[in-house]
Amino acid sequence: MIKKINVEVSSPERLDLYMSRVFDSVSRSKWQKLIKEGKITVDGKMVPVKFHVEQGMTIEIGVDLDAKQEPITPPPLPEILYEDADVLVLNKPAGLKVHASNNNDRGPNLVHALLAARPEVASIGDKPDLRPGLVHRLDKDASGVLVVAKTQAAFEHLKAQFKERRVKKIYTVLIYGSLPKDHDLIEFEIQRGGEGRMAAHPKGSGKGREAKTEYDVLQRFATTTLARVQIHTGRTHQIRAHFFATQHPVVGDTLYTRKMKNIHPIPLNRLFLHAAELMITLPSGEEKTFTASLPEELETVLESLS
Repeated sequence: MIKKINVEVSSPERLDLYMSRVFDSVSRSKWQKLIKEGKITVDGKMVPVKFHVEQGMTIEIGVDLDAKQEPITPPPLPEILYEDADVLVLNKPAGLKVHASNNNDRGPNLVHALLAARPEVASIGDKPDLRPGLVHRLDKDASGVLVVAKTQAAFEHLKAQFKERRVKKIYTVLIYGSLPKDHDLIEFEIQRGGEGRMAAHPKGSGKGREAKTEYDVLQRFATTTLARVQIHTGRTHQIRAHFFATQHPVVGDTLYTRKMKNIHPIPLNRLFLHAAELMITLPSGEEKTFTASLPEELETVLESLS
């Protein structure tokens, strides 16, 4: 059944903004999606998201806004590495998304597990509706140490350390090919690219944001290299984009390797990218190093290469 509403505005207003204001229980991103799908029309016509509605126009809504959504069954809380009154440190498994990309992303994620097990974090953070308590994240198909703030004061304390680059983050990474040096610093600038990927540009090009990735080779195999990687900045896909830019993408990274013809993929349904260590100062003032052992499926890959 199509629902019609008469526009009441004193001056022209963007359609998505108007709808999210009138129906405040539905997110703006949800309205944008419905408008793009043609399920929201104005005076019987499809319009773009940025269309401005005016007094006297009629908006037709072609979806049932009251339809009940199936409740989300939260996944179990991952292994707890440490917990006190201020923080919770988890060992995130691969395959578990940290948080929803928007209010309409209803797939199970770490936040659901977190809210079910520690409901007190629901109001913590700068965007608690999407990422309560989270001061950093890991890619869905990566694994390892992830710290969560349990109080707003702890959140601000941890956030400042990440912003000021006082957190030491160490990853265990398997990459394709043989790295030319046993130790090096990769400094390509990073910016958003196409198809969900990040693009890397030479340092000083001014085309992206500063990014620094330092690595030490741990072991060399016939067609791959195992490395200990430390990131000095925290850009989206930083490790993945940097090693891809050197023609040595991360094993298991189908997003970055799908157009590379010289890669002979190692069977792995996740990234060989593991957050092994996180060194941080707790709100109490104590400096702590949290470690997460390499998951069994990654150990199995290494055994097959030896």
